[in-house]
Amino acid sequence: MDSLIANEMDSLTAKMVMDSALQYKQMVMDVETLCPYCHTEADVCKASITALSLGKLVRSSYCENENYDNCALFLAKNLRRR
Repeated sequence: MDSLIANEMDSLTAKMVMDSALQYKQMVMDVETLCPYCHTEADVCKASITALSLGKLVRSSYCENENYDNCALFLAKNLRRR
């Protein structure tokens, strides 16, 4: 009986470790695909000089995916840094 419980605990622990690893991998992938100036808690673009408020369409088109390098605000920010 004790070995059955131990096996169940080992199985549960292994599942929890795998779930945590998958969540971490997804989090890292999300960070790598977001614009570096994207802050999901604010609707303001950090690349903008004027703290421009972004709409949902612009945010989903540029900020929240790998397409951020086509964003005019992102490009302008990087050109200003040079």
